[in-house]
Amino acid sequence: METPARVLLVDDDERFAELASTYLERSGDVTVVTETDAAAGLDRLDGGGIDCVVSDYEMPETDGLGFLESVRADRPDLPFVLFTGKGSEEIAAEAIAAGVTDYLQKGTGTEQYTVLANRIERAVDAYRTERAAVRTETDLERREAALRQMYRIIAGGDQSLKSKMEELLAVGCRALDTDIGVVSHVEGDEYEVVAARTPTAEFVTGDTLDIGQTYCEVTMESEETTVFEQVQQATTDGGCELTERLPYTEVGLSAYIGTPIDLCETTYGTLCFADPEPREAFSEWGRTVVELMGRWLGYELTRRTAKAEIERQRDRLDEFASVVSHDLRSPLSVAQGHLELAREADDPTQADSHFDGIDAALGRMDELIDDVLGLARQGKRVDETTTVSLTELVSQAWASREHGGEATLERGDLPSVEADRERLRALLENLFRNAHEHSGAEPTVTIEALPGGGFAVADDGPGVPAEERESVFDHGYSTSDSGTGFGLSIVDTVARAHGWDVSLTESVSGGARFEFRW
Repeated sequence: METPARVLLVDDDERFAELASTYLERSGDVTVVTETDAAAGLDRLDGGGIDCVVSDYEMPETDGLGFLESVRADRPDLPFVLFTGKGSEEIAAEAIAAGVTDYLQKGTGTEQYTVLANRIERAVDAYRTERAAVRTETDLERREAALRQMYRIIAGGDQSLKSKMEELLAVGCRALDTDIGVVSHVEGDEYEVVAARTPTAEFVTGDTLDIGQTYCEVTMESEETTVFEQVQQATTDGGCELTERLPYTEVGLSAYIGTPIDLCETTYGTLCFADPEPREAFSEWGRTVVELMGRWLGYELTRRTAKAEIERQRDRLDEFASVVSHDLRSPLSVAQGHLELAREADDPTQADSHFDGIDAALGRMDELIDDVLGLARQGKRVDETTTVSLTELVSQAWASREHGGEATLERGDLPSVEADRERLRALLENLFRNAHEHSGAEPTVTIEALPGGGFAVADDGPGVPAEERESVFDHGYSTSDSGTGFGLSIVDTVARAHGWDVSLTESVSGGARFEFRW
């Protein structure tokens, strides 16, 4: 060896430790420092400069295997030799499983120290060679390895997107030499952790934060890659110091690089990497890696969104085909039957009654066709919205329906909503028509705002049994002889096209209550 191996010998027998250190230094190219317990040994390791640990097995408080576990937690590659007088095959097997470098049982005579010194020298030589190889690995080789790993992850077809995100974060952390990597989804002021790589649990998938408490707010506002080599010296355009934000106050993250993830024409969120240690600079290579990953994530999210939309449209087409082949067949058969009977009728009055039956069947078919076409139009995703006064739209939708009787509309203060005006009106009209069909000639319909964002429409009809509430939005579901079974399906389709959640509960009067939340 070029320089003597510096060995930490830990043994609770102080006299034996001194004797062993003397013989080791005579027998090999080593220098030895000693401690008498595991805690003191860990403190000595924290001071640095140790090439190998030699430890007894039986020691007070923490035995040799417990000491090994503590050493491996921070120094997974440091040579560790278990040198014990209480040896057994069971202990040896347990030590090997725990990651010990070598195992040697204490004996009699001085030859044991020569054997121990030789094993220490071999272990330290391998350790130093491995560390030197890591240090001398060229930037080009590391970059090629990172690109190969990125390609393997991106090209893999069997993994979930979350799994790919986590693997990309691992590659990015190695390439940038950072502790933390996070993929986020940002909706308004809410920052949600979609995937994370952290040494502990600083950020966990599903965590939500106020975007204003993160460094990523700057990335979202600038819509470009953002770099802070030293957070302590960085401020936002508004003059806010980043050291006041949670990643610094709670985690102590001093270096940050992040890029936006674009989804179609919007920003989905961010990809970022951070570390407690400030940097002189992130390299252009590091910036390129982050931007490549961010662009691929945006592409993949866009592709999967488009695929889900295509599958949704295909499912709707299948449903429409079912309607055409089943629901329209019944009134068509009725019309054909009346037509044959009308041809056979000798009495004009009797023939007229069959023509009336044909007319009713054709009217039923017309209603079904209108509702199927309406469902097809309302199911398209809402891409453009305007600010709509819900109070005004409710009045228009209520006035456009022929309720009959003395129908009553009760409403409180209603919010304005971001929506497709015509589709929201269709949603309201179908809800009002549903209340009229199922609540009698004089229904009372109530519409009110919901806490947290949304609105509810309730009636005083018979309501829907709990076991049937999940089925009411299915195409063709109806308990009315005159209904087509598409009204509530259209309601559900319009709500989901806006990205709203819709649910059916029981109103105060026992009727149906439809809740829409955004």
